[in-house]
Amino acid sequence: TVRVVATEDGRTAMRFEKLVFTPSGSVIVTLAVAACRAGATGVVNFELGGPTEIWSAALDRVAAACDGGFGIKLPSLSAQAEEHLVAFAARGLRWVILDADAVQADAARRLQSAGLQVMAEVLAAQPPASQLEGTVDALLLKGNEAGGLVGEDASFILLQKWLGHTGLPLYLRGGLTPQV
Repeated sequence: TVRVVATEDGRTAMRFEKLVFTPSGSVIVTLAVAACRAGATGVVNFELGGPTEIWSAALDRVAAACDGGFGIKLPSLSAQAEEHLVAFAARGLRWVILDADAVQADAARRLQSAGLQVMAEVLAAQPPASQLEGTVDALLLKGNEAGGLVGEDASFILLQKWLGHTGLPLYLRGGLTPQV
């Protein structure tokens, strides 16, 4: 994953940060654990949904095996899910990644006040109906090279289009190298 941010002089800066996603819905978290141990952010991927008990148990295994710095991808957030995520903040959960259309400002603020960072995943070049600026900490642009549900554009095209839409840090999910 490449993190792209605007600098004070209006140019963009890129830093190669690794977010490593487990296969969607998998309870096997060895990939996320290995990523955390290697200095990356391991992400437990439940982007297609799943019972809170299942992904919570997966997070529990990652938290027990790592010193922190891991994340979770969920399609949306219920009150019950929010409570579970807040509890994991003290155990090293760093990122909560939600579908952009499912981000609710109040829930995002509660997660952030618990020490979590909220990232919205977008699949298209147009901003979603909900206002994300000032609500989330970053955007994850999911290009059509990534697995699962994707939009029409490649991650590099999404990056070019989103640079003019937001001042938020942008992370790219798709076919990337350090040279983009």
